Amino acid sequence: MRISKYILSTIREKPSEAETISHQLMLKSGMIRKISSGIYTWLPIGLRVVNNIQKIVREEMLKIGGIEFIMPMLQPIEFWDHSGRLNQYGKELFKTIDRNKKTFILGPTHEELITKIIKKEIYSYKQLPIILFQIQTKFRDEIRPRSGIIRSREFIMKDAYSFHTTSSSLQKTYDILYRTYISIFNKIGLKIVIVEANCESMGGTISHEFQALSKSGEDLLAISNQNNITTVKKVFSIKNKFKKNKQKTFNSTESFSLLNNNKNINLKKIKLVQIISLKSKKNSLFKIVCLLIEKNSEIDISNIRMTDLLTTPIKFLNQKEIFKILGKNLGLKEIKNSLLIKLIIDQSLISEKYFLIQLNNEDKFLTLINLKKDFIKPIFINIKNTMNKNKYLNQEEFNLHKSIEIAHIFKLEKKYSRMINAKVKKSNGSSTFFKMGCYGIGISRLIAAFIEQNYDNRGIIWNKSIAPFQVVILPINLKNSSNVQKMTFFIYEKFKKENINVLLDDRDEQVGVMFSDMELIGIPYSIIISKRYLSKNSVEFKERINNTSFIVPVDKIFTFIKNKLI
Repeated sequence: MRISKYILSTIREKPSEAETISHQLMLKSGMIRKISSGIYTWLPIGLRVVNNIQKIVREEMLKIGGIEFIMPMLQPIEFWDHSGRLNQYGKELFKTIDRNKKTFILGPTHEELITKIIKKEIYSYKQLPIILFQIQTKFRDEIRPRSGIIRSREFIMKDAYSFHTTSSSLQKTYDILYRTYISIFNKIGLKIVIVEANCESMGGTISHEFQALSKSGEDLLAISNQNNITTVKKVFSIKNKFKKNKQKTFNSTESFSLLNNNKNINLKKIKLVQIISLKSKKNSLFKIVCLLIEKNSEIDISNIRMTDLLTTPIKFLNQKEIFKILGKNLGLKEIKNSLLIKLIIDQSLISEKYFLIQLNNEDKFLTLINLKKDFIKPIFINIKNTMNKNKYLNQEEFNLHKSIEIAHIFKLEKKYSRMINAKVKKSNGSSTFFKMGCYGIGISRLIAAFIEQNYDNRGIIWNKSIAPFQVVILPINLKNSSNVQKMTFFIYEKFKKENINVLLDDRDEQVGVMFSDMELIGIPYSIIISKRYLSKNSVEFKERINNTSFIVPVDKIFTFIKNKLI
């Protein structure tokens, strides 16, 4: 591609509306342009990256037997009303009314629709298991679009759905997709961590999020490495600040301010503590006594008994017993505000500030707390048994990292097939509800995540697998040297014949502008053609990732580049 016949729209100044690195660089390099809040046009440079990523995703999905199809963006609203997700999604759903006064939504996801389709198309166990996938534009009416394409109102997504008759078949496919996602992100060159996640919005039993570490992320992960085994726990998501009934994943305004203050992140290790609930004395002002203690620590019962707050013998409570006493489940909100609960904190924690809290070993989602601000008048005593000091050497300590969720997989089981009465014949002739899995990748979002992990002060650093162009030819004084012209177009045409994605900068621009634009866009390899090196029958080769350069003979440049692209 010749730039003189292309659209290359770079920007010199930092865009005023862009706060995150990825948003800034995508605008500056001419990948996207804002149309309205949360709505962007993909310009040619950006679309080439989108297409390259889609190609990798599509190849990996086809490799495991996935079947590609596409469903309509418009979905009848009654599908969502039937599933109960109409109220759950609420105002995030885009709605539109046709000329017949019938209401539709622009789909943010397609579980209801795919289940209705499969109900009509699949009738026997012999047709299962099956994996269907699509790559499509989705819609979500974000309350506050931000960070460019990281949280936009219109986004590109690959979603896949699997159908089964047995749980073992579903688990096998789930594991295959789990490994496939790792392969996809490895091929793209994205560094990820995987965390067990909440199934609340989709339903089902088990789900995993694939997170890309980034200073601009909206999620907060706690990562520990003990004995070379990495543990990842999700603390909370910034997006939950705008949703109701999210007490378990977001509770503290202090933790929200911590998330948005880069200076606080990773300055110290955060310990994991847990809440243990006990029954208080009869006729006490408190109904429940909660202990806050380091995870896996042994409790010194004698010290707690001295407070004269508990029944004898000491009774540890589970969630069912807590619900019977309080009339509701125990959450951090209740511990902070309820007059029916008294909090005892281990003395060893008094000098610390931030902790990750886990309620009764049951929460998969943890909450960041600040002892100084989140609790009012707790009791501080020694409640940890310190007789066996070696017991505490393996206490996990966590570092906090921001991250961007780029993919999510779910074991939906029978949630949607039950609602839609979608059944399939088993080998014995009886019918059973389909068991389902759901597997999503945010195509557009992971582009931003990649940039967040791969940039320098000059611009984006693409790798050869997803770069908009693999090689750029930069001729010096193209119009003033016949030798430069001849060699430039010879190399350019040769690369095209070899199906190498090559860009030729044939503009009448200053050398500094040409170099600056190509470094901003992030093309992996540059070939610089000048009279100086042509006099030695050579060209200069430059690699973007490490800014190294080599002088390569002209007759070897094609083999040299091919070897780089292998």
